[in-house]
Amino acid sequence: MERLINDFPAEEFKTVFGHEQLGEYYLRHDELAKAETHFRVVTDHYKNKQSRSGTSGMADLKLAKTILIANKADKFEEADSICKNYP
Repeated sequence: MERLINDFPAEEFKTVFGHEQLGEYYLRHDELAKAETHFRVVTDHYKNKQSRSGTSGMADLKLAKTILIANKADKFEEADSICKNYP
């Protein structure tokens, strides 16, 4: 996935899903900072493109989960807001 993202950054439709998959991988392996980074790429895509197409549509919830598991108290309000505003 990292190779796809690095070699074809203009293929946004494909790379956004790659970021989500990497986020899931890192979350499963307790590399929470990396997971957060990849989930933020996907959630930024949601905001900028106004679309969840090409993803599970749940990266924002995965980001909130990552914040909670990482016990990042300074981001708890953000996680709460994500959950409350989830479509």
